[in-house]
Amino acid sequence: MGFCAMLAGLGDLDSEIASGPDGLGTAAAKLDGLGDVAPPEIAPAVGVLATGVADMAAAASAARPGGTPAALDAAARAVEDRVGELEAASTELTGFAQERCGLELTSSQFPGEPADGRPLQGP
Repeated sequence: MGFCAMLAGLGDLDSEIASGPDGLGTAAAKLDGLGDVAPPEIAPAVGVLATGVADMAAAASAARPGGTPAALDAAARAVEDRVGELEAASTELTGFAQERCGLELTSSQFPGEPADGRPLQGP
């Protein structure tokens, strides 16, 4: 499957992300798979997003019963410190999707963007 087809078929990542650690892990795996087929010019942005969602999964896992507060704090800080980078990668991927794939991503298809359902805008 090509990059654009895979991107179009990602599904509702917002719901997966909101469902907790397991959903976050699923979303991270989907983004990681997308990175495997990404053209070189967009692969770094996809990698940033996959890593960011994986970091969120680690933070959520640390919050599970038996997780340590220090681990949760460290994971949460790692995500918080990368918000700007995640937003930039999301904007880059959204623009690429519009320009090269003819896709207009919505917040229900992709993390890191407004949750009001409005179309995402490229750079």
